[in-house]
Amino acid sequence: MNLLIFNIRVDADHPTQAVTTRWLSALSPHFKRIFVITIHKGRLQLPANVEVYSITNIGTVSRVRKIINLYCIIIRLLCKEKIDASFIHQAIVPGTMAGPILRILRIPTVLWYCHSETSIALKISYYFADKVISASLQSCPIPSNRLVATGHGIDTNFFSPCRKSASEPADKFLIVSISRFAPIKRIEVLFNALNLLVKNGMDQFSVHLYG
Repeated sequence: MNLLIFNIRVDADHPTQAVTTRWLSALSPHFKRIFVITIHKGRLQLPANVEVYSITNIGTVSRVRKIINLYCIIIRLLCKEKIDASFIHQAIVPGTMAGPILRILRIPTVLWYCHSETSIALKISYYFADKVISASLQSCPIPSNRLVATGHGIDTNFFSPCRKSASEPADKFLIVSISRFAPIKRIEVLFNALNLLVKNGMDQFSVHLYG
């Protein structure tokens, strides 16, 4: 069984999206071959049955050139290989452009989207997707009976808790915040809560922020 994936970036060195390398490596034993069409390609560290094609080259690429590259890659792959299923991970625009072709060829498509923003491209992607998956039913802005909540799927074998620092008192309460450092995450609410704790004499805690 061959899988076609559309995503934003494949780069083992990227600070936030290197995790896609781990996803692709985990998927590889379950498919004969995996073909990835990505917008940005960096250093690859993938199994032999995973092939990555980028619609951008080194340097500046115009929007028209990206569109041409995308369709050239899709047509070449579909003419040479048998694609059994496709998966769109956040790459809404490439997924939207490929949607009609995948529908005509009856290739089942799953869309992953986890963001509050709604766009015309997202609505079109919804139309062509057989299933839409997101972290929760509230984390995708368009309600649908095809929407399935899966959670974030954190790899707890890789992202495991660190041991408590020897410099911290054993009886100190540890508070951990894990999120992007962005206004939408409202991290000031945590700071206000900590301030209230201190004002009420509850200051035996330590706070770790991971972003």
